[in-house]
Amino acid sequence: RVSSRRCTWTSLSEPTRAALPAERSFSPTSLMTATRPSVTATFITSPTSTEFTLAYSMQLSRGGYLKAVFTDRSYSDFVEDFITTETGTTEVIVDGTSAGTFSNQFFTNTNSLEREYQAVQLIGRYRLTDAWTVDGNYTYQIKNEGSFVGEGTNKPGSSSIFGNYPERLSANRHYPSGRLPSYQEHKLRLWTNYNLDFNRFGDLGLGLMMNYDSGTTASLTDPVSTTTIQRALLTQAGYVDPPSSATAFFDKRGTIDYASALTFDLSINYLLPIWKDLGFGVKADVINIFNEDKLISWDVNITDNPNGPLDELGIPTTYTEAASYGTARNNADFPLPREYRLASTPMFLEFA
Repeated sequence: RVSSRRCTWTSLSEPTRAALPAERSFSPTSLMTATRPSVTATFITSPTSTEFTLAYSMQLSRGGYLKAVFTDRSYSDFVEDFITTETGTTEVIVDGTSAGTFSNQFFTNTNSLEREYQAVQLIGRYRLTDAWTVDGNYTYQIKNEGSFVGEGTNKPGSSSIFGNYPERLSANRHYPSGRLPSYQEHKLRLWTNYNLDFNRFGDLGLGLMMNYDSGTTASLTDPVSTTTIQRALLTQAGYVDPPSSATAFFDKRGTIDYASALTFDLSINYLLPIWKDLGFGVKADVINIFNEDKLISWDVNITDNPNGPLDELGIPTTYTEAASYGTARNNADFPLPREYRLASTPMFLEFA
């Protein structure tokens, strides 16, 4: 277990500070911009990862080997924010003027969410001849699921909706368990290298790699406006700033399977001796040599249907696919296009 502890010591001059337990400290995020006041537990740890690994390896003939690794990993002590009736409120003053009263945002650890990972990895090499080798690396994800994602693009430590005005939330609609966005059942890299020795005329190396990636996952979600039932629950609880919407799930997490991709890369290396230990190297690569351009991920935008069935919180249970559903959003929805790369450089043969 690797974790760190942080102690926060701050003071507040606002006379309207909410009464908080002694083990909490208060720190407005930014009074100048009137953002939500935040409250941090005096002692808070980084999330904990508990991992069990079992490995087995064996030697093959001709210098080859095979290795198998099983990994079981689970997480706890998630860093999460809470906005509840117990975290209190604070009136925010900007340049002597009240910007309003806001619910405090309390950051602490929680084990009410879950995230688990299990996988088997195979790594191997076999030498067919003195000049010809075959290598491979394969990962099979048995499990990569949970109710907490905790990360996003350029957001490595993102909290979730869990604990934010909990009276309006339900687990299956707002933070269900299921396959996470990083779930990928199969990932294979298989490559072969063949070397030709032309003696004083140099060495030629040929390499071919196969890349297979099964599809990742996505979820059917849509920001749904706060319903009449939710608003009544929040008002009854006494919140001063109830939210206007929340992202709702319309199926289990990770039920959408994106498409798999199979591509091949080619590499050619030539090293020519020039004088003593000095040589000249040329490297040419072709990425995605067959120019595979299938759509491997796509738009999954939907819109909730307020005229259809509703759940116990008044949230629609049916949806309408957007006109763009199933279409490409950007270049990242395709494999990398065919690309040619060429490089050359002087080389010292003793280090080549």
